[in-house]
Amino acid sequence: MTRVVPMLAALAGCALALAMGFSCRVPLEAQPGASEPAAQTPVAEVSQGTSSEVDQFREWVAQAPTLPSLRLTLARHYERTFEGKGDEAARSQLLTALCLQPDDPDALFELGQVLFRLKRYRAAAGWLERAVAAEPDSWVRLHWLALAHIRSGRPEEAVEPLRQATRLAPEERDPRRRAADVFSRQGLTQEARVHLRWLVRNAKAQEDRQWAETELMLLDMSERRYWGPAWNATDPPGIGPLRLRTNPSFERARRQTDPDRQIEWYRRAMEDDPGMYQAPYNLGLLLVKLGKYDQAIPLLKKADELYRISSGEGPSLDALCQIALCYARLDQPNDGLAYADRALSIEPELTMGQYARGEVLIGLGKYNEAAEVLGKCLEAEPEHAGATHALGTAWAKMGRTEPALAALRYAEWLTPDATERERIRAEIEALAGKPESS
Repeated sequence: MTRVVPMLAALAGCALALAMGFSCRVPLEAQPGASEPAAQTPVAEVSQGTSSEVDQFREWVAQAPTLPSLRLTLARHYERTFEGKGDEAARSQLLTALCLQPDDPDALFELGQVLFRLKRYRAAAGWLERAVAAEPDSWVRLHWLALAHIRSGRPEEAVEPLRQATRLAPEERDPRRRAADVFSRQGLTQEARVHLRWLVRNAKAQEDRQWAETELMLLDMSERRYWGPAWNATDPPGIGPLRLRTNPSFERARRQTDPDRQIEWYRRAMEDDPGMYQAPYNLGLLLVKLGKYDQAIPLLKKADELYRISSGEGPSLDALCQIALCYARLDQPNDGLAYADRALSIEPELTMGQYARGEVLIGLGKYNEAAEVLGKCLEAEPEHAGATHALGTAWAKMGRTEPALAALRYAEWLTPDATERERIRAEIEALAGKPESS
């Protein structure tokens, strides 16, 4: 049995779920050509501690266990001394400190940061929202909150925190760049342009200026206002300073919020540049989200074929995993197993591959084996909503009702898509009341 079992069972229905639960990993769309450099993640400044200091504070906490300030300081020493390996211990101390003093703004913020580092982004967002409410004029806390929303698969919820952060800190690079990216993808193109132009004029790093210049060109392309050179397969200078392979239809598709319009523009992008793998991949991924798995499979296979040609490397692991998931959901797990195994043979620790293989194994009736591989996925991605859902399904198939309900309830909380949440809720209602198998 995986180590995930006691954790889920213990936390089901508990008030600490927001701090300790799973969250969502959303499959990422392919970007045009080379992917842009990621905006920097803010990191709290801490000085190096020593194990003797940790021991000293542990002794003081044992002597005065109800002093929240001591626990907060001990948590900071865990973080400083063990460089990322002390986050679980720090989390425990911060939770206890907040039980003693629920509105401590520093403890709220630091718990949000710790959970973020532990990849528990959905939980982090809850605590960071409280930290922002306690200190609404802190652009740093607003930026962390936006990052947590983005990483949990809810970029639309990052829009307002980023607006506030850029208003409070108009000269800061990080919130400007993050806002430009999120606003562009949410269709807020005019707001995105404001931040991109600022980066072009004021960013210190050439990388940031080149990224902003390229993004402005891509926005122009999406609005049919770009008149520069097109990408040419025989002599590919690329679009903009980053030399991306893209076209106006692809850029328009990426900025649509209506699925039907997205499908239309991705199909046009495939016609405009038949050798560009990103267009069939993104269209396939969109069809997966819409539940049109039979239509998605040939597009994902085409994307994999084009990726191999354009990259000169091996297969697209993302495409292989999505194909495996499609076959699993079409009740053709035997067809999907080879794709999941192929991805894992290349990258054994690939979490998307573990998730896909887990779903395929459920389809094959190998529930114990599925639970094991899904547990490994959740160890690496503790807020993977799909794997949590699949784990609940595997346990339900084994007659383990209590942990299955715990997993499904977490999956419902973590899942960004409203339609998928309704489907999970229906599974919970159908399972509730069933007796536990002996």
